[in-house]
Amino acid sequence: MTLQESLLNPTNRPQVVKDCVVLIDEQVGDAGLIVKGAYKVVTTFKSGIIEDAVDTLVDDFVARLDPFHADFLAAGGGSSATTSRAGARRSPTRCWASPTTAPRSRTAPR
Repeated sequence: MTLQESLLNPTNRPQVVKDCVVLIDEQVGDAGLIVKGAYKVVTTFKSGIIEDAVDTLVDDFVARLDPFHADFLAAGGGSSATTSRAGARRSPTRCWASPTTAPRSRTAPR
């Protein structure tokens, strides 16, 4: 199963988007005053804008991560239990993939 099939199916996609929004909120919370202020203005101006943006961009993000995930699985990493929604290992920030599990054999596309 590809990363796209796993994360973007109708059952998992809403939770993936929600988890990404939580991650963004947490990262903004750790940012400086200017970033926090700008984020507050944007989210106050249009409620749900972050969710909409993540939902729009998540297809491209996952498509770009899919080759790394395939390399990870080909190298013997993961199993159906660790790549499925039910068995996903999640960090305290509720992120779906841990940087420590990502393969280092490729550079990220720009």
